[in-house]
Amino acid sequence: MPRKAPPNGSVLFPNPFAPGPATGDPLNPLGLPTARERVTPVARRPSAGARVTVRAYDIPGVPGPHEHMYVEYDDGNDQLIARAGPSSGAGVLLGKSRIDARVTPAAASADYARGGRVVGRGFVPGATAHEAAAPARALAAELEREPRRYVAWSRNSNSYAADVAEPIVRRRPGDALTPGAGTRLRAEPVIPPPLPPFGHPLDLLFR
Repeated sequence: MPRKAPPNGSVLFPNPFAPGPATGDPLNPLGLPTARERVTPVARRPSAGARVTVRAYDIPGVPGPHEHMYVEYDDGNDQLIARAGPSSGAGVLLGKSRIDARVTPAAASADYARGGRVVGRGFVPGATAHEAAAPARALAAELEREPRRYVAWSRNSNSYAADVAEPIVRRRPGDALTPGAGTRLRAEPVIPPPLPPFGHPLDLLFR
């Protein structure tokens, strides 16, 4: 049957769901487009480099000038955040908390959308966000293997942020409002492993 011409001024678009020629496929005998064929993937842009931004914001409820620093990595495709904090909030007061550092997708970070003032900027040409954040991941893994004690005013999240950002921004980020930024974590003592448990003192005689 001949196809009717569209009305004057109309444009005839093909139906993307129209059946094609018979395929012999028992699951798709009419040759309908599959969901994969109907969706065009969005190409990722090649990265010209990663922008690195160090930010600091005031910590609510903490007396005195005390801001928390974190590091953003953005290559136009991916956004990551490197940040650290105490492994246990209650443990900080008892001196039993270690520095817990990690690099995550920005939206999964506790610092996501917190903003804050910029205390350092840098650029890693030709690198993706993941490549630029590789040293931050390496230091986080090292702190997991060889933990350092978290000390609120001197050895903390600001120490980690400054350590990972310094080679990129070409200076040590931080100021009087970010205590701990001057502390280099690799130079700090490692928390010794716990002593093995002992039973009754007389057991030592028979070891």
